[in-house]
Amino acid sequence: MDIAKQIQRSLLPEDPLRWAAWRYAGRCIPAEAVGGDYFGYFPRGGNCSRAWTGLSATCPAIGVGAALLMAEARTMFLAERADRTERRRLLCKLNDLLHDDLECAGYFITACCAIF
Repeated sequence: MDIAKQIQRSLLPEDPLRWAAWRYAGRCIPAEAVGGDYFGYFPRGGNCSRAWTGLSATCPAIGVGAALLMAEARTMFLAERADRTERRRLLCKLNDLLHDDLECAGYFITACCAIF
C-alpha cells in the first residue's frame, strides 16, 4: 500500500499553478491509503505560460480499485487533450473510452475540465 500511495501522490501537482496574478492550488486527502480523487493542471500547446488545461475528477469509491481507475482516466485525459481543445468533446471522448471499464467495476467518475 505504501508503494500505491507514493505512486498516487506522484501523479498530483507538486506546486500550485501560477498564471498571471493568480495562484491555483488543491489538496487531495484520500479516505484510505489511496483513493479515487484526482486533480491536475497541464500546459497546453507550445506556450506554457499562457494556456493551461485543468482536470478535477472524483470516483466515489475508495481504495486501490478506485485509484487504478483514476490513474487510467488521467492517462487518457493527457493523451486526448492534445487533440481536443473543446472541453465538451474531450469529456465525451473520455466517457466513451472509460465507460466499459467503469461499468464492469460498478464505478463512475465525476469530472470537471477547464481551460485557463
